[in-house]
Amino acid sequence: MYKFSSNEIKQIEIKGLQVNEVQRQLDLFQKGEAFTSLLRPATLEDGIVAFNDQQASDLIEFYKSAKNSMTISRFVPSSGMATRMFKFLYYFLDNFDSQKETLNQYLDQEKTYKLGVFLSGIKKLPFYEKIFNQIDSSKNVNLEFRYRFIQKTLESYGKIPKGLIPFHRYENETRTAVQEQLKFGLHFAVSNQKAHHHFTISSVMEKEFEQNTADLIKKIKKEKKIDIQIDFSFQHSSTDTIATSLNGEPFKDNQGQMIFRAGGHGSLLNNLNSIDADIVFINNIDNITTSKDHPKAAYYKQMLAGYLLKVQEQIFRYVQDIENNKEIDIDKMLTFCNETLHIDVPKSLTGSALLHFLMNKFKRPIRVCGMVKNENEPGGGPFWVNNKGEQILQIVEGAQVDTSDNKQKTIFKSSTHFNPVDIVCGLKDHKGKSFDLHQYCDPDSYFITEKTHLGRPLMALEHPGLWNGAMAYWNTIFVEVPIATFNPVKIINDLLRPAHQS
Repeated sequence: MYKFSSNEIKQIEIKGLQVNEVQRQLDLFQKGEAFTSLLRPATLEDGIVAFNDQQASDLIEFYKSAKNSMTISRFVPSSGMATRMFKFLYYFLDNFDSQKETLNQYLDQEKTYKLGVFLSGIKKLPFYEKIFNQIDSSKNVNLEFRYRFIQKTLESYGKIPKGLIPFHRYENETRTAVQEQLKFGLHFAVSNQKAHHHFTISSVMEKEFEQNTADLIKKIKKEKKIDIQIDFSFQHSSTDTIATSLNGEPFKDNQGQMIFRAGGHGSLLNNLNSIDADIVFINNIDNITTSKDHPKAAYYKQMLAGYLLKVQEQIFRYVQDIENNKEIDIDKMLTFCNETLHIDVPKSLTGSALLHFLMNKFKRPIRVCGMVKNENEPGGGPFWVNNKGEQILQIVEGAQVDTSDNKQKTIFKSSTHFNPVDIVCGLKDHKGKSFDLHQYCDPDSYFITEKTHLGRPLMALEHPGLWNGAMAYWNTIFVEVPIATFNPVKIINDLLRPAHQS
């Protein structure tokens, strides 16, 4: 056990942390990486359900008929900075030497392929005209123009949140990612003429987000008679985690202060837990289509929500029947557990022990997750995993897999689908009481990675991922949705795709 000095204890308390929590984190470093035990990929007919057109239409109608009787919110993690979008542009500015080579010679190098795509397509960028007007247009065919265009792009957008980047250009307007999300939500997340959005952002950018959305909110209210309600929340410093040196001791900077780092998107469980809503839609800020494709993407979000409500309705009925000692068709209930909730019920359980087991499983938050066919996209996928001897469905990312184990590596690579973060959540029980989401997190699903601080190596700890270990003990359902619902912007060149032009 590490013995903290009085100054270190003071630093911990300033962060809003407890000494015993920091000690627990140090113990996790000593324990080492916590890999997930994969059993097999979840596939169609084995953990992933698919609906035909009529079934999808019925689910959507069910959702539409119920949504005005409940509170609905969207939860959109939006604190990520855009820096990584422009990584290859920063690399170009750092490495290109006009005294030694021409731009064409530089572009001939294989590693500069992304730069070539960018320069050949800059007129398609949503912010092209804005940047163009800041540069001497008479030089728009030479190296100096291109060089200045890259400089101005990075000056304008390289160090701001991705949510504030112009994503789509239309005839009369250009929309940032957060503005497009507000427009998109009108197609599926409106209840009683109200649309609630919860964006998690950096606290220092709250004013910028408010300014970026204010006019659009007023316009929607005036034209659509829909009241847009926005909450902003921040990743609190109390969710930061301590960093260690390679030998497991607290990592300290040149002033002798311990280094704490953001605890990953799993830290946002606190933010999600604060939302008072019956239904919450989760997706990333950068996964958004243009207006012409909003109805199609919203179609599948409503389908997922309709299925969640159908399943939830049956769960609530079973819970009420058990609580009220009503006569129960136990075989039908067990079939529902196995085929719909994918819960393996031990055959040895009978009588009151069986009902206690079922109640424990039923009284949990529920999530229905859209899964698209795997097309070699990065990110997690749907798997059957062994969790303390129980077979359950989980979204698993590569960092959770022991790739030194060939069997585990093979299972992970054989996944047929991946997770585009298209999730609909039911956060309340049959009495309308919100679940404490922290009770359904697997604390052993943490991540340990090697990072650097001013060139010095350190070990970093991340909390269980928001849709990974943080939701480990939710009731989890996977539903296939089309690849067209996945339209991410990870690098700036993604804004050049035809799908992003209208």
